[in-house]
Amino acid sequence: MKKSVLDQFNALIKRSERILLVVPQDASADAWAGMLATKLILERQGKEVLAVSSFPIPKNLSFLGMKDAVYKEILRNGDFIISINTEENQVDRIKYTMEETSVDILVTPKSGTFSESDVSCRQSVGEFDCAIGFDVPNAENLGPVFEDNTELFASIPVVNVSTNPAFDTFGKLLLVFPEKSSICEIVHDSFQAFGFSDFSEPIASILLTGIIASTSSFLDRKTTSSGLELASALQSQGAKQSDIIDHLFKHKSLLTLKIWGSILQSLQMDANHRIAWASIGGGALDELGGSIQDVELINQDILRFLNGVDVVSLVIETPEQTKVEVRTDQSAIDLEPLLQLTDQYVWRESGIDLFFPVQKIEALQEQVLQSLAGIQKQRLRIDAEVEIERYEIPMRSSEEQKPEFSQIVNTVEKNLSPEAPKNIPFELSESEAGVSEIITKSVEEEGKDEPPLRKSRSDQPNKPKWLK
Repeated sequence: MKKSVLDQFNALIKRSERILLVVPQDASADAWAGMLATKLILERQGKEVLAVSSFPIPKNLSFLGMKDAVYKEILRNGDFIISINTEENQVDRIKYTMEETSVDILVTPKSGTFSESDVSCRQSVGEFDCAIGFDVPNAENLGPVFEDNTELFASIPVVNVSTNPAFDTFGKLLLVFPEKSSICEIVHDSFQAFGFSDFSEPIASILLTGIIASTSSFLDRKTTSSGLELASALQSQGAKQSDIIDHLFKHKSLLTLKIWGSILQSLQMDANHRIAWASIGGGALDELGGSIQDVELINQDILRFLNGVDVVSLVIETPEQTKVEVRTDQSAIDLEPLLQLTDQYVWRESGIDLFFPVQKIEALQEQVLQSLAGIQKQRLRIDAEVEIERYEIPMRSSEEQKPEFSQIVNTVEKNLSPEAPKNIPFELSESEAGVSEIITKSVEEEGKDEPPLRKSRSDQPNKPKWLK
């Protein structure tokens, strides 16, 4: 890591008392974990810290228990907010009365009751001395956090922490290190460089979560030896790797599974150009009650587990826009030609996100596929006349039923012939021919009640009952 950059970061943190932390729209689990870990580290150093995101924390990170640590907006100086936890009970109506020396707020639940433990308060930390962004491609990707506070971001030093070299337009101080496995590794090394060493629980768990998420549980090509060494050190500090992997990759909500099912129904691939593609319409998301966040990077899983594919394109339609996620595990693939399709895009470490006005998915997917095919033709030296081969991966429809076991038995029984074969499709030795002649003669004498296949297997101890 560049010493001069770390020295500047160290000096900035030392002289800052009030620090703002932000993540962009569609922030990765690694970026979220980097922000949450930084918040705890700074607070242990006595700093006042506000973590803000206009977008909800991913559901698969809820096990970290940091949901209430992130706010939706930046409070104005002097603002005071009273929050009520509505996870168990929903609010029916709110009224307030202004008394001479007090403000009385009446909150009526739809059912059940609220208690004091459901209420929390917070106050603005005042003016900020600096801001730290995590994997922010540009200021506009912060959404309302930036739109409502443009003067703030223009007036204070801004740091951007990322492993993506393309993210060099947000922030004046760039902690951008492509050689690192994750944002969380950068966070750990940056604070450790100037003396912080208290990486015990829960900081260790949050940092390890980011590393595991970024490296796909150490299966991704970006996994580094330094990342593995850090993961081992964090486990010795109390982070539980198996629990983190369970929550990140194995625990899927019913809603997520339904959305994945809808996407997989549309999955197709082209073996010629080594491309796979799928889509989900806004109507399907609305019908399932989901959002774009519930897609949860299924394209990376498709890329990982579908053999013979170098690049995956996923079209996601929302009421506001249509998003195309393109992911690849081949560093040699140059996705620059895709920029001819739109001027709104965000580079990702394993690909690019393209944004379009709402339009028909089929037409948009075709444009992207033709562009990807052109990239692959040049890279793999495929003849220009080779067209895209559209192979639809078969999925069992909801109307299809698995056959009952009795139907399987009947089919097998029907295919068993009660007569010995007249022509044996291979030559027999003299001894084998003699045995065959004896068996055939025995069957003819006993009749057809005992098929020879069944009789010849009658001495097998583990034969299925339906073969008796």
